[in-house]
Amino acid sequence: MCNTINENNELSRILFLIVEGHSLSTELQAAVYSIALEAITNIISEENETKFLPIPDKKVAKKIIEEFKELLIKHSKEISEDGLETINRKLSVINSQTNKQKLLKPFELLSITLNEKEIEAINKRNDFLHGRLPLSLGNEDDKFILQQISFTILYCVTSLILKYVGYSGYVMYYPTLNEFTKKKNISDYLIKNI
Repeated sequence: MCNTINENNELSRILFLIVEGHSLSTELQAAVYSIALEAITNIISEENETKFLPIPDKKVAKKIIEEFKELLIKHSKEISEDGLETINRKLSVINSQTNKQKLLKPFELLSITLNEKEIEAINKRNDFLHGRLPLSLGNEDDKFILQQISFTILYCVTSLILKYVGYSGYVMYYPTLNEFTKKKNISDYLIKNI
């Protein structure tokens, strides 16, 4: 891991974000861990570009996009100028996955199985990145749920990083540790094998 971090400034920055995130409030932790998740996903997707594309063959993808654009030109008189511009932009990126697919694909590539709560937490990361807080901080139950989401995102990002650098083995499952600490019902294992 140390060699990989030493050779990869982006990975080093991601680990710095995670460490800094530990000292922040739960709301900010969720945002910082979400940024770290996006960043490690970008590294993995760049290194495995063809595995992330709906049409892996770039020549075929280019041909399909050109044919769509020709069809658009054929109907251009029926579409506003703004509409044409919008559709052209979307056609240019038609051979890319949705954000959700892009975020889940690295787990598949690195053979990390996610449960429903982990997938839900990854889906909520967009709220934190855009400054939306889906829960009330005045309510203790909501505060606990927010902690669980934050710790779940932390687990996901650290699992990806560890697998990325070649680690296989046991890791702490932070949401369960939080349940144990808060004397809540335990919903999963305290230690998971990745």
